[in-house]
Amino acid sequence: MKFFSFAIALFLSVNAFIVKAQDSLSLKSSENIPDKVVVIESSELKQSGNDEMNDPRVSIPEFDVLNLKNDLSESSKAVNSFDMYTQGQIDAQIYYRGYKPAGTAVLFTTALPWVGIFLGVVPALITCSTMPLDINLGCPDLQLMKNEQYLKGYKQKAKQIKRKKVLNNYLYGLAIQPLYAVFGFGALIASTL
Repeated sequence: MKFFSFAIALFLSVNAFIVKAQDSLSLKSSENIPDKVVVIESSELKQSGNDEMNDPRVSIPEFDVLNLKNDLSESSKAVNSFDMYTQGQIDAQIYYRGYKPAGTAVLFTTALPWVGIFLGVVPALITCSTMPLDINLGCPDLQLMKNEQYLKGYKQKAKQIKRKKVLNNYLYGLAIQPLYAVFGFGALIASTL
């Protein structure tokens, strides 16, 4: 029994080193090609064919490839620059939370009694017009930020999110202002009684 379990363990460990990685390219023509991607360049992917001995390396234009999937890690990567731009926007919706300091500053400034209506406009305009700082982006993968299209999509969506949150906080601060009038009028009536 010991020999049998040792033989199985030996067989599995030897086969673990023999297995080759397999990549999968998804093309726009709805075709999935099991292949080994060798080089990814800015404009094309260089791949070796299914049979490495007979097929030379083949280049595929980047715009024809939708997705590159590595079967070992089960990770999928968008290759097309348009896909990278949209992926940047999707990731910004999920991960960007850097608007909180700007939004809080606008809310507190606008919520100041009586003068907040005018004082809150200045930080609201300044923070709405500026791009988020790189340290506040909160990107999940710094390697993706090296892609120009991904970075552009991420930053533009982050700026939209920041603008929306800052303007909402300005409106919340304006909504607080009538409460000061109500409480002031109530205190005036209470003091005269």
